[in-house]
Formats: sequence, structure tokens, C-alpha cells
Amino acid sequence: MALTIPKLPTFNLSPSTLLDIATDLVNQVQQAANDLADKVSPQNATFENAVRPLVAIDNGVKGKVQYLALFQAVSPSPEMRKAPSTAVNMGTCLGK
Repeated sequence: MALTIPKLPTFNLSPSTLLDIATDLVNQVQQAANDLADKVSPQNATFENAVRPLVAIDNGVKGKVQYLALFQAVSPSPEMRKAPSTAVNMGTCLGK
């Protein structure tokens, strides 16, 4: 089996690029949740058709969220540290 080397992250980004990444991430989660809600009703929900897809959605975004959080923790630029905080606020609005 051949090993696939993942693409290395880019660190030369602007605050607006981080916000674009966050916006795309929020849209991706919303779309995936809507797709799941369209396919599964409370009457036919099971671990396999409801919980596993939710876990897959969560796992799919974790790396991107951590990538955004990295800039909040280590960037010397105040604007770059603030952009991930704005992104986190966008994400917390998903459940509202």
C-alpha cells in the first residue's frame, strides 16, 4: 500500500483568509447537518445512520479548527490572533 503524504499547511495567510476558511468551514458543517437531517428522521434514526455521520462531520472539521486555533495561539500579529476568535464565534452560532 502506497503512503499518501498530506499537503503541508500554509502559514503565510492574512486575517481575511482565515475568516474565509472559517466561513467555508461553517458552511460545510451546516450543509452536512442539513443533508443528514433530510435523510434521517427521529423515527428511523440509528447509530449507523445518525451518530456515525455526525462523528464523520466532527472529525472532518477538527483539523481545520485546530489549524485556525494555531494562529490564535502563536501569531505575533494582533489581527491574526483576533481572526480565529471571530471564527470561533461564527462556529458557536451554528447551534443557535
